[in-house]
Amino acid sequence: MENIGKMAGRIPVALLGLALAALAVLPAGCKRADVKKGFGGPGIVPVSLATARKRHVPIQIRTFGAVEPYRMVAIRSQLAGELTGVYIEEGQEVKAGQLVFTIDSRLHENNLAAAKSRLSVAQANLTRDISLLGNAQSEFDRVQGLYKLGQFSAPRELAQAYFALGALKATTQAEEAMIDGEEAAVRTADLNLSYTKITSPIDGFVGKILFDKGNLVKLNDVPMVWINRVKPVFVSFSIPQTELEPLRRCMAAGKLIVEATTGAAAMATTRPGGPAAGAATRPDASGDAILGELISVSNEIDTTTGMIRVKAQFANADLRLWPGQFVNVTLNLSSEEGVVVPSQAVVPGQEGPQVFVAKFDRAAGPKAGEATGTVDMRPAVVGRTVDGWTVVDCVTDGERVVTDGQMNLTPASKIVEKGAVRGGATATPTPAPAAGEVVVPETAE
Repeated sequence: MENIGKMAGRIPVALLGLALAALAVLPAGCKRADVKKGFGGPGIVPVSLATARKRHVPIQIRTFGAVEPYRMVAIRSQLAGELTGVYIEEGQEVKAGQLVFTIDSRLHENNLAAAKSRLSVAQANLTRDISLLGNAQSEFDRVQGLYKLGQFSAPRELAQAYFALGALKATTQAEEAMIDGEEAAVRTADLNLSYTKITSPIDGFVGKILFDKGNLVKLNDVPMVWINRVKPVFVSFSIPQTELEPLRRCMAAGKLIVEATTGAAAMATTRPGGPAAGAATRPDASGDAILGELISVSNEIDTTTGMIRVKAQFANADLRLWPGQFVNVTLNLSSEEGVVVPSQAVVPGQEGPQVFVAKFDRAAGPKAGEATGTVDMRPAVVGRTVDGWTVVDCVTDGERVVTDGQMNLTPASKIVEKGAVRGGATATPTPAPAAGEVVVPETAE
């Protein structure tokens, strides 16, 4: 019984050892079998390759922002009265001067007629008194002439003529002032009558209409409707305060181009080889970035967030931007030259980021189906990443880097390009050319 117990204790240990040995052998066997079966020889690792290129990489600030109308106008009534007409609909586009509301005008028409009547009476009185003033002046001149000739010695007649002339002069002056007042009253009544027809002061789109026909409106009460001008529009967004100094430096050098993307195109931006800052090469069409210009920077930094507000203006001729809409914003500051590789070519290593660079025997000239080589593992200092392309310092223009299969590689590993072993080289994606660059087609390797 004692021997049986000892054997029972040793059996699990033996089974565990056999299991570990099997696990150690299996992965290596499977890996070799897979490589040999699929890619032409033991120890050869299939990889995908891409070509490193020297390009002008844009220096950009990427964030999100909100669309704001170029102008916002609240339509309010300047009179109290009944709303007799609504000539717009919500969402309608209106032009400056277009009729939008009317208010009951009967009272103001009567006021204007009364003011004109009073003006007519005052003008008639003035005309009469001017005639009397002329007669009084003639009478005074006659009496004064007789007095000088000595026709009568008592100055009573002369004094009477003089006082009558002075009274008529004062009357005409008062009536002239009264006419000025009545003319002002007519202008005021006419202005109030014009307020019964409310027109749009700007081109824009109608918002929610808060009053329907038949409602009573008050003088300067709540807005009856809002009208927003959206051609052009603003896009406001915030950037970190650390970017303020380079932003102001670039603004002093010239205008800065801002790109806004919406919807499915929100992730589409300029490639590293794309245009330098200020070069507008994208059409303003659906699916592409919408181009605008930076116009202002806030006069203070938000102390709670450390961000500063900036604003760009977009023509928005096709109305792709709408007030309140959130958009992805790319602010192009400038550009710098560097060698870029696909971002998936940069992998983490024990000492930091690294890139596997493919090396082929150029003298032998790899044939289709025999394009084997080795790899060189290089530590990389990573720069900017733009649209899946990363600036690195460890490769030169034209070198080929591994973009897939790095997990199976070690320094000096033998490799084969996946496209070559299947009979024909596959095209390698490369960045778009910078403005002014000449596109040189890649030759088969």
